[in-house]
Parts: sequence; structure tokens; C-alpha cells
Amino acid sequence: MDSRSAVRETCLLTALALCGCTTGPDPVTHDAALRLEHAGLAVEALPSIDRLTYFGTTDGPNMLHVESLERAPAADGSYTFFGGCYSWFSPQNGPLGWTSAAGEPVAWPPDPLMDIGPARVSGRAQRAFTLDGPVTLSGLQESKTFTLIDNATASLSYTLRNQSAAPRIAGPWINTSVERQGVIAVRAPEGSAIYGWDDTATDRVRSILAQPDARGWSLLNLRDADWEGGAKVWFAPPPGTPIEIAVWRRGGRAGGYWLLRSLPPMSAEETAALRDAGEGPVAVYIQPDAPIIEAELYAPLATIPPNASHTATESWRLISAREPSTAVLP
Repeated sequence: MDSRSAVRETCLLTALALCGCTTGPDPVTHDAALRLEHAGLAVEALPSIDRLTYFGTTDGPNMLHVESLERAPAADGSYTFFGGCYSWFSPQNGPLGWTSAAGEPVAWPPDPLMDIGPARVSGRAQRAFTLDGPVTLSGLQESKTFTLIDNATASLSYTLRNQSAAPRIAGPWINTSVERQGVIAVRAPEGSAIYGWDDTATDRVRSILAQPDARGWSLLNLRDADWEGGAKVWFAPPPGTPIEIAVWRRGGRAGGYWLLRSLPPMSAEETAALRDAGEGPVAVYIQPDAPIIEAELYAPLATIPPNASHTATESWRLISAREPSTAVLP
């Protein structure tokens, strides 16, 4: 690029930023995506890799960071990162964790049947659709219903069905991918537990975590994350506190939005059960050099008998915010 082109591009990007427009991807993320619109809100899903690939206003920005959706998943079953919103189930490690086809413990990579399906569209209405995944190696099957409610809210209901002959202890776990230039806010008021894979992970995430505001919201400045490899940290708020995480992205008519994801408060016993299993209600995974950045919510664990199910429902809400201030968060 010559100097004149560089100047023109800089001016264009500056103008777009000032007018509140987005330079992000077109709302149609893939020609095979299932798309619904209602009251100015839109969602897309790509059943072939079992994930949501767009959520936001019809003029953007896409609150779900996606990457190279045209790629085919790795043929050998190794992990392929597509981003978007994808559903796993917890716990990942330990005696209740993920296993291989041979029944051996394997915490990584995820079972492709759980991660990328493929899913089938088992229901569709004017404002909702349901995706059913295949039966995974653990015998659990995922079913997800996404519903557009009004011009700013939606819900994602995630059901785990036990198709095996033995009880399973598991809980829904939903990840949303975040762009490198995005901002994450976690609800971690006074009295919250913060813990990571190890002390290094905890120290890394704490180094970019701002002090909480009066309502317990803390910003994570992703631009200051400069380490190699991944860092995973969980946040366990006190009983009675909603389980919440929010992601901010610039763009659209409003100039920017928060995507606020919420689960109902957990009891002390539910939070303790998650922690004993090596998990927590709210989590972030940050790998700047990939980059892979995830905002994560975990529902409570449950013992699921054969032919029974366990469901959790997240509330999704868009909040206009030209800048990533926690003052507009509830």
C-alpha cells in the first residue's frame, strides 16, 4: 500500500468510527446460514458446524466474533476454531469429565460431536428455531432453542438429554467468541471468588481486570493482554447474584452495544458443586496469540438419569452504548 492509499484508508476508517458505522462482516455470515429477524434484531445459525454465527441488530455489528466459516472441520477430529456461540457441557476435567471413544479421560480437544455436530433443524417458527445435535461420546445429546423476543432481547434454552444407559452428571456450558478489539465485563461483586487454572492464569487475568463498580461490574481490557498461550479464570459471585457476563462491540446505528448474557442466581451448593468439579459459574478464556477469546457461562450441574434431561435458559439482551461503560449495565 502506498502512502496516499494509506492516508485514504485511515481517513475512511476514522470517518466510519465517528459516524458509528461498522467495518465488521456482513450480517449474512454464510450462504447456508439459517437466519431469523424480528423487530430489528437478527440471529443466524450454521447447522453444519452447530453454532450461532450472528446475533445483533439487523444493521450490525455482529456481537459474535466468527472466523473463516467457509473452512471444513479438520478431518482427524482435531480442534478447528470457528468462533460464534457454541455449546459444550461441563465438567471438562476429572472423573466426570470428557472422554474419548475408548472411554479414557481426555480434556482436549473436545468431542467433535459436541463441538461442531453437525446439528439438524428440528423446529422452526417465525421467531425461533431449534437445533438438535448428535448423540455425543458421553451419551448426552444437545438441543438448543433460540428465540427472538423483542427489539433488544432473546433467549437461548439449552437442554442436555441423557441417551445412555447410566446416569450422567453434567451441566450446560455456553461460549461466545469475542474479537480482539472487544471488551468484556464480568459481574463479580465483593465476596466473589476468582480462581484460575493456576496462579499464572489468575495473575494474568487480574492484570487486565479493573476494579469493580458499585454494582460489581468489572471491565477486562483485552488490548492489554500480551501473554503467550491461554489463561482460563472463573468468577463465582455470592449466592443470590445473577450469573452474568457482557461483551461490548463498536458499530451499528447506536455506535456500539453491550451483549448481556444472564442466568438465574445459583445457590451456594450449586456454586460449590461446580467448583468441586473444576469449573465455575462465569469464566473467561484469553489466548492473545491465537487469538481466541471467550466469554463463558455455566449452568448448574445435575444428575441426569437415562432418558431424562437437564435444561438451562440464558437471557440475551442488547444495550446501546457508544463507549464500553458499565454504567448502562443493570
